[in-house]
Amino acid sequence: MFKEVKSHKLFTQTVGGISGEHIELVEYDYLADYEKRVTRILKDDGFMKLLQEFKLLIEPATYYVNVWNAVM
Repeated sequence: MFKEVKSHKLFTQTVGGISGEHIELVEYDYLADYEKRVTRILKDDGFMKLLQEFKLLIEPATYYVNVWNAVM
């Protein structure tokens, strides 16, 4: 777990969208915390190697990032 991350969960889509799609939900207190984490891990050689291997396993058109704000 990274110090900036408030919570981290993995889900599988069961209703709507693409059934069986995997969804990773990472919660931060502030968007700046996300930016700090990304900036730091992109400088890490081990992470970059892992990221390159991960990219070989996914369909690029199915990978995306969304930013949500809590409303309740």
